[in-house]
Amino acid sequence: RTLLRQFLQEEAIACDHREPGHLHLALTEEELHRFAQSSNALQRDGVSTSLLGRERLQEYIHTPLGPQILGGLFVPDVRLVHPAKLVQGLITAAQR
Repeated sequence: RTLLRQFLQEEAIACDHREPGHLHLALTEEELHRFAQSSNALQRDGVSTSLLGRERLQEYIHTPLGPQILGGLFVPDVRLVHPAKLVQGLITAAQR
């Protein structure tokens, strides 16, 4: 994560890089159970995750939840880039 940020900054690649994380919402008990299993597996592989119950999820996102939402799984280390801008920036950096 730090390496990507550093590379984009050093090469001045403007690719709309953001690090918002990713939130999955559980609408059934089965989904919530699968999220718990996924969270455990990801954590064993060194990926940070947070399994959020309904109340914690609502505190986390600061907005009322619909009655069908039971909880969620948050993966903070998810990054987004504009792919075409990234590729163009990589090409330009390679040409230098």
